[in-house]
Amino acid sequence: APMGTAAAPPPPPPPDAEARVREADRRALEATATALREQIHRAANLVKLEDKITIELLDEGLRIQLLETSQGMFFDVGSARVKAATQEILSLIGREVGKLPNDVALEGHTDSRPYTGQPSYSNWELSTDRANAARRILETHGLRGGQVASVVGYADRHLANRADPLDSANRRISIIVRFQKAKGLAKPSALQPPLAASAPRS
Repeated sequence: APMGTAAAPPPPPPPDAEARVREADRRALEATATALREQIHRAANLVKLEDKITIELLDEGLRIQLLETSQGMFFDVGSARVKAATQEILSLIGREVGKLPNDVALEGHTDSRPYTGQPSYSNWELSTDRANAARRILETHGLRGGQVASVVGYADRHLANRADPLDSANRRISIIVRFQKAKGLAKPSALQPPLAASAPRS
């Protein structure tokens, strides 16, 4: 056979509808990431927090993280009470993400330092309460009803810095805007109305 004939790559398959949807989804999340970065950078009272906010596109979708400091950058230390700047950041995120059709997953994380505030309260409660506090603000400022798919507190089970379990950066809120293909359900929108309708029980 002539040299090069066998090595010629096959023509790419025509893009199907699913691939077009995936590409449009990725572009929308990239545009949202850019809009968030620009708005945070332009806001005089938020630009100082820029290096504690990560916005990145992962396999599961767009992940926005608020990374705590030892002084309590986003929440009061050992509490789910949000700071004024946190309220502003989450409001901004809610307005942008609320424009998208994608589901949102919220995660709360702590470091491995035991919570000492009260005996019946641990890092499990703290991480969950912080994620829920973020959810309330996001839903009040732009997220659509039913857009939040999950709120989970992980305590210190998923450390950002495994080398230093006590690093304050392990204390964080993660907001994941999930790719539509990664929702886990073929047609979740078809399931939402019946679930919503059956929620109130007498």
